[in-house]
Amino acid sequence: FQREGSLTKQLDHPSIVKVFDIGQFEDTLPFIAMELLTGNELAALLRATPVMPVEAVKKMVRHVAAGLDCAHDTGVIHRDLKPENIFYCQSSDQWKILDFGVSKHVQMSTTLTEVGNIVGTPHYMAPEQAQAKSVDRRTDLFALGALAYRALTGCTPFSGRDLPSILYAVVYSPPLSCRSIVPTLPSELDAVFATAL
Repeated sequence: FQREGSLTKQLDHPSIVKVFDIGQFEDTLPFIAMELLTGNELAALLRATPVMPVEAVKKMVRHVAAGLDCAHDTGVIHRDLKPENIFYCQSSDQWKILDFGVSKHVQMSTTLTEVGNIVGTPHYMAPEQAQAKSVDRRTDLFALGALAYRALTGCTPFSGRDLPSILYAVVYSPPLSCRSIVPTLPSELDAVFATAL
């Protein structure tokens, strides 16, 4: 909890939720004070509308990528980008990255972030995460590609009947062409996802 607050407090970007303070209330209850957001998580938006328009996804990707760039330049890898951790602020028309709870700072080593532990959400996890290997900024870019694929097709790029089969698919199986799921998508998206995933 303290780690998440202190890491996020270092990050100052419109696409990252702003943390103002961390501490303990009356020496017993820890708190993180952050900006009040009005809008919805991507997960809620996808439950209401399983497939988003291409232009809306492009805006989301641009905003989230800019936030990731700020985090990565500070040495922070998020490691758990998923629809629940991306938030659309209606008032500012801005996408924001939430929840740096399992993030890794490239200069830190703790039991939470050591190589050998699988950390993240399987459907959006990069192959190196699925194999409990070292992660870097490309890990987050892979997850952003998986988020965009999900938003454009209504399907996660990797699936399986249980956790081991999902992790196997992430490491060894290329995702279906997005246009095989939604034929009206622009043809260049297949090349984008072939690179991103």
